[in-house]
Amino acid sequence: MDLNGDAYGMLAAHPLAPLVSLHHLDHVKPIISNKPSQQEALQTLFSAYEVDPARTLQQAFCYDIGAEAGSVLSVSVSWGYTVQVYPQELVPNELETPLQTFKTWLGSDGPFTFNTRPFSTDPCARPVIFLLESVLHNQTNVTLTQYTRNKNADDQALAEGKANCENRGFSVASRIEKVKVFAPKMDPSLWKQAPRRPCCKTQITEQGTTLDVQIKSCSPGESTTVPVST
Repeated sequence: MDLNGDAYGMLAAHPLAPLVSLHHLDHVKPIISNKPSQQEALQTLFSAYEVDPARTLQQAFCYDIGAEAGSVLSVSVSWGYTVQVYPQELVPNELETPLQTFKTWLGSDGPFTFNTRPFSTDPCARPVIFLLESVLHNQTNVTLTQYTRNKNADDQALAEGKANCENRGFSVASRIEKVKVFAPKMDPSLWKQAPRRPCCKTQITEQGTTLDVQIKSCSPGESTTVPVST
């Protein structure tokens, strides 16, 4: 990870491969930005890694349709690290492309050896970000991890005067305060096969303040697609 600054965008869109190591962390900000130090950020990440190392940082995509009439949320889960909730439809190819929150090792804006996309200042286009808070439940085959809203990002948007959006999905996303992710533990031997991203489904609960995400194996013929708005 030869980056400078904030590595969030890279880690939130980790390639479809096992997490092996993280290098040069003294050159980046705490990887969980609501933690005061890199050590505390790593301790939080490892609390998830210790219960399901094979799934750590693995990305899954969901779409939540119709919490309000005409609203669609695009949800990207980087297990054990972060959840991004977009107030609009984004195709998987966009969701798996890292947000450029970082710079090169020499401090420039590129080029990189992988594609990136800009972190938009438009509140209708940028995600509501949730960061790992804790592992709430750890059974033999199932985990429940909880992610809380990144108030630092909210405060920055407010300071920029770009905290509001007329998009119907924005009003739904802005009410969510936490995300709970239920997932089966990943068999490490699956990495020896042809890997694919898991499927998932969503449900908004607790009067719109909580988003539940269920990560699951894909059914035969099931794939991640963009929903058609009605």
